[in-house]
Amino acid sequence: EMKTLKLVFTFCAAIFLSNWVLAQGWVQTYDSSLTPSIDDWLHKIHIVDDSILLIRNSKLVKTDSLGNVAWSKPLAYEMLSANVVGDGFVGFTHDTIINGVPAVKVIKFNFEGEIVWERAEEYVIGLFSPWKYFEETVGGDVAFFYDRIISLFERTIYMVKYDSNGNLLWRKDLFENTSLQKVFMVDFVELANGDFFCLGINQEQNVNHLMAFRLSPEGEILWLRTDYNDVIVEDFNATMTLTQDEQIVVSGRDSTQNSPLKIISFDFDGNINWVSEPYSDTDIFNVNKIVKLPSGNILVVAIDRIQVDVSSFVYRNSKLVILDSQGDVLKKSSMRIGDNNPFSSRIFDVLITGDRLLTSAGVDAYQNPNGRDFVLINSDTCGNIYSYFIEGQVFRDFELDCTKNGNELPLKGVFLNLTSATDTIYTASDNEGHYKFNVPSGDYNLSLFPFGYWEPCQNTQPVSIGPIPDTLIIDHPIQPFDSCSLMQVDISTPFLRLCFPGHYTVQYCNNGTIPAENATVEVTLDPHLQFTNATAPLLSQNGQVLTFDIGTVAVNECGSFRLNFQMLCDTTLFGQTLCSEAQIFPHDYCGDDPFDGPIIEASAVCTGDSVAFNIKNIGDDMGQPFEYIVVEDNIILRIDQFQLAENEEVTFSEEAQEGATYHLVAAQDPNLPPIFGNPIATAVVEGCVGNVNPNTFNQFPLNDGQPWLDIDCRPVIAAYDPNDKQGFPTGWTEEHLIDERTDLDYLIRFQNTGTDTAFRVVIIDTLTAFLDPATIRPGASSHPYRMELSGQGVLAFIFDDILLPDSNVNEALSHGFVQFHIAQKADNQPGTLIENTAGIYFDFNAPVITNTTFHKVREPWVQVLSGSVETNEAAMAVKITPNPMGDWAIFEVEKLQSGENTLIIVDTNGREVARQPFTQNKALVQRTGLGAGVYFFRVENGNGTTAAGKLVVR
Repeated sequence: EMKTLKLVFTFCAAIFLSNWVLAQGWVQTYDSSLTPSIDDWLHKIHIVDDSILLIRNSKLVKTDSLGNVAWSKPLAYEMLSANVVGDGFVGFTHDTIINGVPAVKVIKFNFEGEIVWERAEEYVIGLFSPWKYFEETVGGDVAFFYDRIISLFERTIYMVKYDSNGNLLWRKDLFENTSLQKVFMVDFVELANGDFFCLGINQEQNVNHLMAFRLSPEGEILWLRTDYNDVIVEDFNATMTLTQDEQIVVSGRDSTQNSPLKIISFDFDGNINWVSEPYSDTDIFNVNKIVKLPSGNILVVAIDRIQVDVSSFVYRNSKLVILDSQGDVLKKSSMRIGDNNPFSSRIFDVLITGDRLLTSAGVDAYQNPNGRDFVLINSDTCGNIYSYFIEGQVFRDFELDCTKNGNELPLKGVFLNLTSATDTIYTASDNEGHYKFNVPSGDYNLSLFPFGYWEPCQNTQPVSIGPIPDTLIIDHPIQPFDSCSLMQVDISTPFLRLCFPGHYTVQYCNNGTIPAENATVEVTLDPHLQFTNATAPLLSQNGQVLTFDIGTVAVNECGSFRLNFQMLCDTTLFGQTLCSEAQIFPHDYCGDDPFDGPIIEASAVCTGDSVAFNIKNIGDDMGQPFEYIVVEDNIILRIDQFQLAENEEVTFSEEAQEGATYHLVAAQDPNLPPIFGNPIATAVVEGCVGNVNPNTFNQFPLNDGQPWLDIDCRPVIAAYDPNDKQGFPTGWTEEHLIDERTDLDYLIRFQNTGTDTAFRVVIIDTLTAFLDPATIRPGASSHPYRMELSGQGVLAFIFDDILLPDSNVNEALSHGFVQFHIAQKADNQPGTLIENTAGIYFDFNAPVITNTTFHKVREPWVQVLSGSVETNEAAMAVKITPNPMGDWAIFEVEKLQSGENTLIIVDTNGREVARQPFTQNKALVQRTGLGAGVYFFRVENGNGTTAAGKLVVR
C-alpha cells in the first residue's frame, strides 16, 4: 500500500502545548581543534549522567547538558565505526597488520576514552565496506556484521560475537551453505527475543535484488526471502529501526534512476506492511537515521546528497520527516541551525531525549569560508531550535478599526524585526502576509516598518514569551493614510558587451493604497543602444524615449518586462559608460505641501574642452549656505558654497582633461523627504576630451533617489566573471569611500557553467551588521524569484523552476542576475568598512562564492552650513603661487606680523599631512608627500589662526 501525503501543520505546536516541560533549545559550535573534519566517517552522540559525549574518529569530547565543552581527549586509534555497548563504546580501526596484510582491531573504550580491551580481527582481510554498527545483544554480548570478498564473483556476510570482555565467542559465514554467490549487508536490528532481522543485497549478473533474513541468537538463518521483485533497491547506506508497535522501518529506493526516497515497513516475517514516499521524484535524499519517537511516530532524518564527480559528494539541506505508524506524513521540515543559517550541511547522528532531538551536524562551508564547523543542536522533533513562536499576518485594515474581521487582504513584503536585550532578528511577510519568528523565551519588542502610504496601528509593541512553550499570534493591521498610488521602478542588466545584443529588465511595483490605472513606463535608452523589441506593449517611440503600457497595477502588486537592444559598434568604446533610465507614471506625490524647503538639482554637460556645471534650487529660498564639490576622477578640484533663492541657479565650468570624469556633488536640505531624492544632488560627465578613464563614473550616487525613477549606468566590457557581485556607487578612490548617507545597490550575477540545466538557483547574502535589513528594496532580475529574510540579516533570493541552460548548450540564456537596494545603519561612523559577499547555489551543488565588495564610510562630502556665503577666496588673506600647485608653491600671507608662524596643511578627511614653521610672511612649500587633490591650510601663531584657505595639488 503506497501512502499519500497528509500534512498536519499544527503537529509540532500540539507537542509544545501538551509537553510544556520541554527543555529550551540551543546550538553549540565547535572549532576544528575539537572536530578535525566533518567528512570523517564516525560521528556519534551518547548521554551519560546528564553529560553529552561526542564520539569522533580520533577524539572524544565531553560536554555538559547544554553542550558546553568539559574536556576533549584524543583516542589511541582513529575509529572507523563505533557504538555504545554497556559502560563504554566498541569500534574498529584498520590500524593493525596480520600476516603482513592490513587488518582491523576491535577496541572497547570506556567513557573517559581509556582502552578497556582490544582484539585483532584477522578474518576481515579484504574488507570492502565499513562495518555496520556494533550492538549490545540481549545477553550482554557484542554482535556485528561485515562483508567479506571471496573472489571477483563471490562475496559473503560474516557475523561475529564477542562476550563483554572482548573474548571471541564465534564467527560465521552466514551464506556458506546457501546458493547465493554475491551478497551484501545493508542493516540489522535485534528483536526482543535475541533474534536478528537483517536486510541485504543479492547481486545476480550485476543486478541488485533486495533480500531479508532472520537469524537466531547463534547466527543460524531461520528464514531467507528474495521475493521482493525489485520493490526497492538496496541502499548501501540505508538505516532501519524497530518501532514500538513491532514494525521494522527502513529507507530505500526502487530500481529507476533518481527514484524518490521510500520508507518501507516490514513485519518480523519479512512481509511489507506499507511503503511511504514523503518526497516527490524531484527530491533526491539520503537517509541518515530513522528513529522511533515516544509518541509512537517515526522520525526520518534525511539530507540532500549529490555526487558532483566520481569521488566527491555535496551534502546540503537536512530534512526531517515525521510519519505516523501507518506511514502517513504528519510533518516535513528543514533543520536550520538558528535563523542565521538557511542551509545546514549533513546531519550525522540524532538522539531522542524525552521529546527533544539532539542532533550532530556540520555547517555548510559558506557559513565559515575557512573550514566547516561541527555543531550540536538541541531542538524539538520538528527541527525547531526553540519552543516559542511569534507569528501572524500583515493585512490591509480598510475598515480602520485595527482588528481582523476575516475579509482583509494581505500585504506582502512588509519588514518586521524582533529585538531583545542583545539581538535583533528580521523577517518579511510572504505572499499571504504571514510572518514567523522562532525564538528563545524572553522579552522582546516587535516592530513593523513603514510601508508606502500605509501606517500600522502600532509600530512597536512589547512581547513576552515563556516559560511555557507557546505560539503567540500577533496580527498587524495596516491602515492607509492617503488615497494614492505609489509607483516604484527598477531597471538593470547583467552586462553591456561591445557589439553584442543585450537586454534590460524593468521591474515595477505599486506600494500605494489605490490601484494605479493606465500606468506606463518610460525608458530612455542610451544613444549607443538600439531598441529591438520588448515583452510589454510599446505605446510610442520618440528617438531613444520608449513608452510602454503596463495597464492597471493593483495595490501591493509587482510586475516586470524585458527590453531587448543591440549595441552600436561604430560609436561605442570599451570602458565607456552607457546610461539608460526608467520612469513610471503616474508618480505624483500624495499629500498637501509635502515640503517647504529648498530642493537642489545638479547638472553637468560637456562643452567642447570644458565641463559646464549648474546648481539650481527648484524649491523655496535657502536660509543658509550649502556646500558643493567638483571631483575630477580621484581629485577634488573645488570645494565651495552656494545660497540660492527659489528658481535661482549658479553656473561655473572646469577645463576638461584627457579622459577625465567629472562629478558635481551638492548638499540637499537635511529635512528633504527621501521620496524627493537622495541626501545629495549629483551630476556626472565622462570623456569630454579623448578616451575615458575606467572605474570612475559610478564613484558617487546617481541622481535617481525618487522611487519612480531609476538610472542604470554600466561600462562596456569584454571579458567578465560570470558569478560576481557589484556594489553601486562604487565609492571614491581605491578605498571605495562613501558617506554615511549613501544607500547601496547590489547586483549579483550568475551563470550556469555546468554540464546540465539548472532547475533551481538560490542566492544567499548574509548582510553585514552595518546595513539595515529593514530598508531592503528588491529590484530587477533576469528571472522571477521570491525573497526571504531571516535572522540578523540573511537575505535569500530563490529562483524556483528557473530552467537555466548550461553555457555549452545556450550561452546567451545561461546568465542570470538579481539586484537589490539597501540603506546603511543610521549610526555608521567614519572608518566603518561595509563588506558583502554572496553564495550562489545551483541545484544541489556546492555554493559558488562571489567576490567581496567593500565600501568605507567617511565624513559627509557636503553639508548645510551656518552663516552667510563667503567664497574661500574672499575670506582668505593668502596668495598662493601657483594654485593649483605642481612641485612647489609660495604662500604669501598679507599683513602678517613677523615672528614664529606655522603653516598647517590637512586633507579632506581632516588629517594633518604637512606642518612648516616660517618667520616672514612668505613660506615655500614643496610637494613632497602631497598627492593630487584638494587640501585645506591654516596659518597659526601665538594669537591663534590668522589665515586659512584651500590648496589644489595637480
